[in-house]
Amino acid sequence: MADLRFSEDDNFKNTEPTTYHGALAITKPPLSSNLIDIKFNTDTNLESNILSKPDVVQAVAIVHEMLHAEMYRKMLDAVKAAEINHENLNWTTWTYPEFVEFVESLENKYFGVFDFYSRFEWDTTTPSDAQHQLMANRYRNVIKEVLDDNFPSLSEGQKEALSWIGLDRADIVAWQLLTQEERDNINVIQRHILNGFSNECN
Repeated sequence: MADLRFSEDDNFKNTEPTTYHGALAITKPPLSSNLIDIKFNTDTNLESNILSKPDVVQAVAIVHEMLHAEMYRKMLDAVKAAEINHENLNWTTWTYPEFVEFVESLENKYFGVFDFYSRFEWDTTTPSDAQHQLMANRYRNVIKEVLDDNFPSLSEGQKEALSWIGLDRADIVAWQLLTQEERDNINVIQRHILNGFSNECN
């Protein structure tokens, strides 16, 4: 149902909004078709250029974006199961009954995605990023498992800190629930990795 495309952008600063300039990569939602586009920031004018980061951080960014893509894939699958005449997630153009059918389908097929979108984007006056909320709450173990398989010398503390990259923000509930000491320790480990680990994939 979903098509996935990987791309890189060495003009990321000019092609993406300022709010994304700190991102190593972004996953574009499938709004005009069933294409999910993962775009890597390779802009040498930005400190967030993924090629300037250690290998282990690049790996985390790839897994992080694949998790976004998987959530979008599930949502597209719910669209198909709802049997409405759409092949994308641009629900702002749908009729209200179509949107309701999609939401009911999502609830039945992928309750976790439905639950977080309902709580953090759809049924709130102060929406935040449902996908990052869900990732921080439930998917960080996937990142740690990939790190365990590919970087076995990492300590548990390093894997934990790396799993928070892109999710260690004030508006993320799971991050808020950590103690200040835990957050500070994660930040220290992340800085150590960013400043001291090797980059051999550049």
